[in-house]
Amino acid sequence: MSRKVETSGSRQVYVVGAAGFRGIQVPAWVPVANSVALDLKARMERLGITHAELAEHLGKKRPYVTAVLNEKRPWPNGMLPRCEEFLACRERGRDRD
Repeated sequence: MSRKVETSGSRQVYVVGAAGFRGIQVPAWVPVANSVALDLKARMERLGITHAELAEHLGKKRPYVTAVLNEKRPWPNGMLPRCEEFLACRERGRDRD
């Protein structure tokens, strides 16, 4: 069975020849490898931080933070560094900055 990955825009298309599938699109909600959001979500999961907790720290509503983390909304100016610092503080063992 051959498996080939082709780039189509910002998403990748997987082609599996032997199974008869051609050009199967990766769903839009799947983060692209090497994305900031994918890294942040993995760190949040490891630290046990919920979207609601991050939203509270950032002074935003949970649905908005979820949309940003799922790459459906752009990162507003200054929010990504605040998010990174919040996670870094938790990784260092401090509760909040």
